[in-house]
Amino acid sequence: MSRSPKALNFQLSIDDETMASPVYAEAKQAAARALDSVMARTDLGFTKLPFRESLLAAVEYRAREIARSSTHMVVLGMGGSSLGGRALLGAVPYAPGRGTVTFIDNIDCDRFWVWLKAQTDLSMIHWVIVSKSGNTMETLAMADLVDQHLRVTGHRRLGSVSTAVSELKDNPLTAWARKESVPVLEIPIDVGGRFSVLSAVGLLPAVFSGLRLERMMVGAKYGLESREIVIGLTAQAMMSLEREEWITMLWSYADGLREFGLWWQQLWAESLAKKVGRNGAAARRASTPIAAQGANDQHSLLQQVIEGARDKFFVLSESRGLRRVRTENRKESVSWAGIYEWARDWRFVAG
Repeated sequence: MSRSPKALNFQLSIDDETMASPVYAEAKQAAARALDSVMARTDLGFTKLPFRESLLAAVEYRAREIARSSTHMVVLGMGGSSLGGRALLGAVPYAPGRGTVTFIDNIDCDRFWVWLKAQTDLSMIHWVIVSKSGNTMETLAMADLVDQHLRVTGHRRLGSVSTAVSELKDNPLTAWARKESVPVLEIPIDVGGRFSVLSAVGLLPAVFSGLRLERMMVGAKYGLESREIVIGLTAQAMMSLEREEWITMLWSYADGLREFGLWWQQLWAESLAKKVGRNGAAARRASTPIAAQGANDQHSLLQQVIEGARDKFFVLSESRGLRRVRTENRKESVSWAGIYEWARDWRFVAG
């Protein structure tokens, strides 16, 4: 068994009453059967990504190759082609000296055009165009606009400063890549776009930004081995649907999990909200996912949660890695517990 990295020591907290409930025990058995069914499926390749050494090696090689001539990577992609990578990089504080990564995932012409014209050193940008199908219209439109801007401003064509990430089959993106001699990194056909974070989709920007591939894979394998946590969370979610709690909220208390919440929203909505199940029958109703963020949303959503309909299921998450921080300038140790005591004394925290 892989040794758990300290930063990924996951813990699941469930109240004693639920733990002792026969309903929870039954739900855990159903969750275990569901997990075994998913893991046994040969058409779901995302659980195998940490073990596909050739794909991982290609990502690392390309990331280092890009870093020799570029200091800024811009990822053009929609949905899973952006959200997973954003979640991965958002969870790790940026360190000076590493490559900068920007994700562009909307075709707001005004904002995108203003941002593009504001880039003062286009020669140091490497563009990554991500589309599993290779025909995502919004992504291709953004790439075309970038190509036009580079030519008009006297820079090299987009094809000479880009990488394509897609399935290795004929589609508009790979056809363009072949024509322009653009390197293509593979999204395996058996990996759905929303689950592709541990392919080049998420790993290329992560490695470029300085994250160590081998450590990420240790964490990924640890997640696969965390069977009891997965079963416990699944059982709780199944019980919430039996209680007809049709809104599921992931409430994160770490800023580094903000982007993760948005990615989780996609995973939940696209995976569960189906008209027809895999057996051909009408699919069961799924809840609507909402990602909430820390103390801020206590001042924007909590009122509705407390006094609105009792139709919500909560998953609260926090990171224990930053209980104590050290400021760079004064080398002063700061304790969050001390800040809480100070605030309580001044009645800022009052039940």
